[in-house]
Parts: sequence; structure tokens; C-alpha cells
Amino acid sequence: MSFRCRLSVLMIAAGLAAPTAASAQLPKASEDPFYAVPANIASLSPGAVIRSRTVQTNVSLFGGAAADSEQIFFRTTDSSGRPTATAATLLEPAKPPTGPRPLVLYSPAYDSLSLDCSPSRTLQEFGVGLATVIEGPVYGMLLRQGWNVLVVDYEGLEAQWTAAPLAGQSVLDGARAITRARKAGMSPDTPVTAMGTSGGAIPTMWSSILRAEYAPDVNLVGVAASDLPARLIEVLPRIDGSPFFGALIGVFIGTDRAFPELGLQALLNDHGKDVVATAAADGYGCGGVVTSQPLGKTSDYFKLPDGKALAALLQVQKAFAHGDVTLAPPMSAPAFLFHEVGDQLAFVEQADHAVAAQCAKGARIQYVRDRLGEHAIGGLRYVVPAIDYLDDRFAGRPAPSTCPPRNTTALPTPPSTTTRKATLKVLGRTYAGRRMTVRFRARTATGRALSGATIRFGGRQTRTNQKGVAAITVARSTKARTARLLLRGKTIATARVAGRSA
Repeated sequence: MSFRCRLSVLMIAAGLAAPTAASAQLPKASEDPFYAVPANIASLSPGAVIRSRTVQTNVSLFGGAAADSEQIFFRTTDSSGRPTATAATLLEPAKPPTGPRPLVLYSPAYDSLSLDCSPSRTLQEFGVGLATVIEGPVYGMLLRQGWNVLVVDYEGLEAQWTAAPLAGQSVLDGARAITRARKAGMSPDTPVTAMGTSGGAIPTMWSSILRAEYAPDVNLVGVAASDLPARLIEVLPRIDGSPFFGALIGVFIGTDRAFPELGLQALLNDHGKDVVATAAADGYGCGGVVTSQPLGKTSDYFKLPDGKALAALLQVQKAFAHGDVTLAPPMSAPAFLFHEVGDQLAFVEQADHAVAAQCAKGARIQYVRDRLGEHAIGGLRYVVPAIDYLDDRFAGRPAPSTCPPRNTTALPTPPSTTTRKATLKVLGRTYAGRRMTVRFRARTATGRALSGATIRFGGRQTRTNQKGVAAITVARSTKARTARLLLRGKTIATARVAGRSA
């Protein structure tokens, strides 16, 4: 990495004092017809561009960016497999190199709970949202490498913060949309990487987890992230008293929007309901919920004595399992993960467990446990090594690996998948074009229907109905062969799915 790039990291702190850009009064995103979902959304393929426009962003304040940027509104898929749409902003280098340009999917930790605080909106006005104020200099560093940068509204139109499947799928579909357009020196074969810290680490890592099944056509060659919330169920018992306790409030709001079975309102006390009502509309400012309840305690907001009791609830475990990296399929692209040992929000132990589980599944990860900082500092310290890592992936150099991890906390021993606590049976398969639907039945050891359990197969998951039956639709070309039955986030049975039909 050049000295110019290393010097640029100092601009991150200076970014808070950068001059304010003059901009015309912009409509709220929630009132802007650009974000309207068309009635025929289900007929569009993932990554299809619905509309586009040219905007001016404030990234040019940090150097390296072209004056104008293109925004696209495109079709993607939510966490439950339903068609939806979201927006993305393409940042181009002010001095682009000749020839093809690689693409970085940069996911800022915008940590917001309304569409009005999405990056596609806040990038157009300096001083609004973490995506501009804190991480603006990082855009400049990436652009000065001669790389295109795509910033996706990965929380979606409903601001489903920490909904991992939506986040990963939306950035992958953003890559599909912008590379298929064959603009800015890109094509469908363009090498793509992903990068992000904290909340932005979720779409970054889940793009690698979901790519093999959801978007194998995206040429994802590597991802880099820091301070990943990898297993939030482990965070709950320890969050009381944290300076970032407000983040827990935001996480529950975003998760409840994606998975309403969480039943958030029924868990809250009166004070908690008031705080949630304010936070849900970003009443604490864009991203402000994170620091809005410093040193808070679970019992201040929930009808439970502490975070341990909250984490013990079945509906909480089910909802949080959707974003649990230890339960997810293996990452399909090499990964660099930087994590602060002193992180007081995304505690390092849950990252240790995620890395160990992913390494055991065959993922290729370079894991760095840094002892010099905490959660916020990690978002600064990882930038230069992350850019070095992505530069090597674009250059085609072999990806380093620290698997299996050493000097980390032990991964909890998973329950045996051979114990007969339950059975999972494949009832049959049907085919429609390039898709395959597999039907399953789950029963208890005594033969009763097992309802409300999670079945995972081919990067997808669903829950069994009252009869213990569920169906999952995946790509017909899937290489997955084993389905898993989970209860309270733990695998209790597996089933073999035969190879795809000829």
C-alpha cells in the first residue's frame, strides 16, 4: 500500500472537521418516488434495475471521487425469500484508470431505523449519518486505488438493521445490477470485493456466506471486515452496562421487522415502549440509537431481569439464529476479519466462535485479534490492512489463512446431530425452471409433529408449520446435500437430500 494511502487514514479523524457542503433541499427518502416498489416486482429477476438517476454526493470532500454519482433502485430478496427492492449509489474515481475497473461493495455502519437515514440519502448531504461523517474518508481511500465503490442500502426499505440474509442478498444484487449495466469500466465478469465494519460487517461477511447459493454469477473474490456482530445471541447476556446499550434496542427493532415472530412489543415494559417508539423513527438521529442509552440495563426496557433471561427466550433464539455465522453455510470467498479483543459491543468471543465454526466448514479466513482498541477504534485500525487484503485479491494473489484459529476462546461444543431428539425426513422434490423445492417433515422422538422448528438447506431456511412440514426453494444447481433441523439455534437432526434431477 502506498504512503499516500497510509497517510489517508489520518483523514478519518479529520473528517469530523471537514467543511459542510452546500446542497439543495432534498426530499425525504420516505417521500421520494424514486423508492417506490413497482407492482410487478415479483416478475423481475434479482438484480434487475428498476430505475436510475444521477446525484451529487459529498464524498468528493474527501478527495478521489467524481463529482456525479449514479444511483440505482433494483430488485432484491428479503430475509424470508420475498421479492423487494432497495437502492445503491455508485461512486467512481475522479481520475479513473484506463481499462476495466474492479468493484468494492462498501457497506457503512449506518445503524439506522428509517429509510430517511439510508446511505443513498445521507451521502447527498454532509453531516447527516455515520455513513458520511465517520466513514467518508474511507470512500476516498478506495477511490484513489482506482476502484469503483458501490454503497448499498442493505437494511432495505424498512430499515431492518442486522437482518443478515437481506443484507447479504441486497449487496450481491447490487453487484449484479451495476455490473450487468456495463458502465464505469465494468461487466458481469468484473472482480468484486466487499468491505465494512461493525453493522457494515454483516452484509460484507454474509455476501460471502450466501453467494454460492444465491448469486454464483457474482465474481466475488474476497471480503474484509472488522468487529463483526457474528452471533448476537451471545451478546445479550453481557450487554448490560455497555456504553453502546442503545444498539441492543436498535437490533431488536430491526430484527422484529424482519422476523415479526420475535414479538418485541410483548417483551417491553412501558419505558422500553417509549424508547422503541422514538428509536424506530430515528428520533435520536441517524445512527443515534447506538449511543442513546449509555450504561443501560435490560430490566430498564424489558420485562426481564437481565440479558441472560432475554437470550433464554425461544422466540429470541429463533429470530437471532437467522444471523448466526456459526450456523451459516461456509463462506465462499476468502475473508479478512479484524476484531478488537476489547470490543465492548460485538464481544470478541462471539467472533472467535464464528471463525472457528467457519474454518471447520472449509472457509478461508485471515483472522486478526487486535489488543490495542475497542469497538469504535477497530473501525479505524482495520482500514489499511483491509485495503491491502482486497488489493491482493484483485491482483489474484493467494489468500492467506489462519485456520484453524489459535489463541481464541473455545467454540461451544455443538449438540450431537446423531441423537434421536427428533427426525427430519425429505417428503419429496419438485422442479420449476432453474428452481427446486424440497418438502420436509420434522417429528419429535415420540413421533409427534414438531412445529416452529427451523430447517436450513442450501443457504435458505424456514420454519415448520403445525404439522411439522416445511418447504424450501433453492437453485436447481445447488451443491448442498444435507438439510438441518434446528431448535433454539442448535442442530437436533439432519436429512440427506439426493442429488439434483438431470
